[in-house]
Amino acid sequence: MDKESEKLKNIKSEVEERAEVARRNLKRISHNGEAWLTSVDTTTEHVEAVRQGTAEVERGCFYGWCPNLKSRYSMSRRAKKITLELVQLQNESNRPDVISFDHPVQSEAIPSNYGEVFDSRKLKEEEVMAALRDDGVTMIGICGVD
Repeated sequence: MDKESEKLKNIKSEVEERAEVARRNLKRISHNGEAWLTSVDTTTEHVEAVRQGTAEVERGCFYGWCPNLKSRYSMSRRAKKITLELVQLQNESNRPDVISFDHPVQSEAIPSNYGEVFDSRKLKEEEVMAALRDDGVTMIGICGVD
């Protein structure tokens, strides 16, 4: 468990460095990456709790002369589960989606000349309005309107 914990700490520091580089390059850290870092922190806390519990079990009653077998067994099972979690987290760190991805490209609004009124457009607009008012016109076709 101690070896796997040290490996995971090294991997975590590398992942954090890559995440910092990605942030400096204006990339976003993926939700999977944040969740992975959080789960590494919680698993590291579990490792420390097992280490403290192991120290208490080893101390036992009469300063280690009378071992508590049930406590030792439960601590070893807990350590085994945590070791499996550590290995799983190490394997997940190799996935490409753990760290970052580019921000979506933001397009800028291009101002159009919609507000400008040209004489030729004004003339055509007046012709269309006159055709709309005329009761004899049943169909109007307008082409090339922006």
